[in-house]
Amino acid sequence: MKRTLLLLLLLLFLVAIYFGITKFAQSKDTSIKLEDREFVVDDPSKIDIITVESAAYPMKHFSRQKNNWLLNNKYKVEPNIVKNMLMVLTKMRIHHIPPKNSVSKVKDLMKEIGMTIRTFDKNGNVLSEFVLGGNTQAEDASYCMKIGANQPYAMSIPVYDGGLRSYFNQTHENLITKIVYDFDNQQVTGIEMNYNKSKKSSF
Repeated sequence: MKRTLLLLLLLLFLVAIYFGITKFAQSKDTSIKLEDREFVVDDPSKIDIITVESAAYPMKHFSRQKNNWLLNNKYKVEPNIVKNMLMVLTKMRIHHIPPKNSVSKVKDLMKEIGMTIRTFDKNGNVLSEFVLGGNTQAEDASYCMKIGANQPYAMSIPVYDGGLRSYFNQTHENLITKIVYDFDNQQVTGIEMNYNKSKKSSF
């Protein structure tokens, strides 16, 4: 009976040591933290401002208006481009965590070609801020790292297969809307075509 009790106590002691060592190791391993992954906004309607900065180009500032978005408070933005950016900012997910032996290379590339992307709500509060780096070798995701974090993640859009850089790395010409007349087509009751030099051809 005493022998069984001693074995049981020894087992409990070993279990306690195991959990103690595990907890200590977890507290020491700060390379991956849950908060490092928190750079995705849950609701696109919360995003009022998007800024995109890089070493190669001037900062792009996108601000939400009543019926459209403005680039640098001046030009109307192509609606589909903003729609795609909002999709990335709210729906991107972790594709995989890069292996430790490649993290240094990923970070170095971020310094060279990285784009710093920030989102703000209507009160100017920061919703998310992260660096969008290069694409993976397979071109199926892009590396992202939250500002102030040390762990990059390969991020992608569910269903869509490809990198994320092209959604933000747009030229000034591509960003500006191509719409000439912006009105609600539901309010149109008729269309006239008048030729001043040929009234008979008018309709």
